[in-house]
Amino acid sequence: MHDYDQIDALWAEWQAHAAVRPTDPPEAILSDILRINGTALSSQEVSFALGGADHPATLDAVRFTDCMVALLGDPSLRLRHAFAAFKADADRTISKGDLFAAISAFCDDAEQAGLLADEIDTDGDGRIAIEDLARYLEAATDTAANAYRASHLPAHHIGAAPLQPTLARPTPVTPSEGFHRQDDHVGLSAFDLRIGFFRLMQGAAYRSFRENYSANSETHLRARDLPYTIDDFARFTTATIDYYLSLGIITDPGCIAEFRHLDDLVQTELARLYRRISDWQTLTKTPGMLAAQSAISDERDGLARRRDLCRAVIEFILSLRLHGLAVDEADVDILAQHEINRLRHEELRTETHRDVTPKDAPEPYMAYLDSWNRVILSDADARIDGAIMPTRFWYDDFMPQLLRCASVITADDLHRANEVTERDLNAWHANLKAQGAFDTFASDLRDGFPECSHRTKLALQQAWTLTAPYLTGVQKRRERADFGRDSGFLSEYVAFVDVHLGRNDIATADMRLSFPYYIGPAVWGLLHGSAELVETMPQPARSFAIDSFAAFFRSFATMYPCPYCRYHLNRYVIRNKEVELYPVEFLLLGRRSDQQDTVIPFESKLATVSAPGGLRIFLWKLHNAVSSSIARTEPWYHRQPKPLYTTRFWPGLEAEMARAAAAGNASIAVNTVSEIYRITKPAAHLAVLRDELCRAVQSGDGAAVVQTIDRADTAIADLVQAMQDTAYLTRKYAIDPAKEEIVANVDTNLEAYARSGVFVER
Repeated sequence: MHDYDQIDALWAEWQAHAAVRPTDPPEAILSDILRINGTALSSQEVSFALGGADHPATLDAVRFTDCMVALLGDPSLRLRHAFAAFKADADRTISKGDLFAAISAFCDDAEQAGLLADEIDTDGDGRIAIEDLARYLEAATDTAANAYRASHLPAHHIGAAPLQPTLARPTPVTPSEGFHRQDDHVGLSAFDLRIGFFRLMQGAAYRSFRENYSANSETHLRARDLPYTIDDFARFTTATIDYYLSLGIITDPGCIAEFRHLDDLVQTELARLYRRISDWQTLTKTPGMLAAQSAISDERDGLARRRDLCRAVIEFILSLRLHGLAVDEADVDILAQHEINRLRHEELRTETHRDVTPKDAPEPYMAYLDSWNRVILSDADARIDGAIMPTRFWYDDFMPQLLRCASVITADDLHRANEVTERDLNAWHANLKAQGAFDTFASDLRDGFPECSHRTKLALQQAWTLTAPYLTGVQKRRERADFGRDSGFLSEYVAFVDVHLGRNDIATADMRLSFPYYIGPAVWGLLHGSAELVETMPQPARSFAIDSFAAFFRSFATMYPCPYCRYHLNRYVIRNKEVELYPVEFLLLGRRSDQQDTVIPFESKLATVSAPGGLRIFLWKLHNAVSSSIARTEPWYHRQPKPLYTTRFWPGLEAEMARAAAAGNASIAVNTVSEIYRITKPAAHLAVLRDELCRAVQSGDGAAVVQTIDRADTAIADLVQAMQDTAYLTRKYAIDPAKEEIVANVDTNLEAYARSGVFVER
């Protein structure tokens, strides 16, 4: 859209259609109107655009204009709308000081902000017209595909994707005795640990292989302290492998050697990176290296960076307007929340089943393997010559080895991986293809597999084995239930295989591998399951595993692949803002008897895991705390209606009753209800104390804070004792050697339960 008249006409048409379609959702009506006019947006995308981070989807004409400019406005209209947010004088100019203040609201470099304002004010009169901004931006290079926009939709996705035909959907099986037998909800398998290890490692690699942050740095530069750095990834690889091997599930020397080889690959490539930086001036450079270095040089060029900064300022102001804020009312927390929600919505947008078309696909696909990407070192702002890594490393070395590691537990597993022939792999593929296993969620694997090399075919088989339980299981049903997605490609969930299958999901950043339903339950299963293994170890193996966990978890906080989940972990768990969001039992985790306040150093929290049962309880509290935080601050997260505990607390009677009903059970065992009650009784007490503590902290009443903390001690002890006595966590997460690798059939009752909002898998 290029002018306000178009938006006014769209508003009028929407209101007219809504008047004659009173029973239809407003977002569906607007989606239909946009589609008729050539813009393909789903009703879910429209709902996100209208709702924003903190507004309902009902709005007036003014807010509708703010939303539509951010979503559909062309560069000229976006500039006009941003400029209108300032208080222009009669001559339709603004002061350079006002522009400088807007830039400074999120640019920490006062010198750069001043230079930008000076360059826009070409005649030096201290007044800036919209024409001055337009001329300044005309000289800028084309906007990058991943440049920040105030809305969640990248420009290249608006109207670019053809509407997809309805795909065949896997038919849920009817309720069966098989699900009834799962009513005890007992245990994990070693396969669950493998899946968790794989998804965590591949997600961290994907976030690190090129420049990436928890919150978009150009929107809110105060979040630049949360980059995904390649140095952190190297440390994370070592720490994760050390902890995984300390669990004792892998004892074969050959299998252990495969994990050490994976670590060596990463450390060796990191060493090459630093040699490349050191020797950059004398190196022979490929075209891909020169292209990546050129991008670094352009960013380092002050003028080029300031023009990019100017574009970001415009989007920044549009985001303020979405929140109903004036330019001088920017609030750090509101902007951070806007960014997290925008990233969330942007990630959901990638769930649209999008075929690669010539206008958005790199040609040929294999050329992408010769590209290089800038990586972030310890200083996120530094643009260092040679700080680039080859894309081929991730495709040819890292991912095949990671898949190999995640596919072996025993010597027999390793032997099968070494001995499998191409004929075996072709037979495996043909068999599943004939069954239609790939038709809905892995048509890329169905069609691209025959053209791949033997090594790639093996990696793809391993990738499917580790991913099929999600694609055919209850979490995928949840995903579709919430957002209407009935489709997907394997290469959207497994990194660094897309090129082999004729796709470009990595290049266009259309990946789903950090989607919370995909990565969350798998990683929580790894954490909880590993805790059960550690808690049953004899000394000194347990102490070694605890030390390994502490090193792993410190690194985990820097590298968790879900950007907004990592934001919560670092902004609240690490930085002691739990009192604002979390239940008291986690707030006080690790408190020393001589520490009469709410400040608990992260190391003190970790110190609690060394006590018997401490790791098990730590992770249970952490899981509830993170879920609680997300439930309170993210409108997309399932929330229990009128929750008893002011938190998304597990275990809970509501979830247990819903699960029993889904299993076809008319009753719940008395001992089950009794155990849950033993846990919820002190938890409910803590919920009351939490509110008292929040009020005391907010009012600055130090005496009341100390009093509430002391009163909570007994309830905390009761809660921990109840968790230990009931063995709830052990029954849920203990590793059962008899459990096999299965691809679940989801019956109709379980599918309805998964969509209920009280479903708990991990």
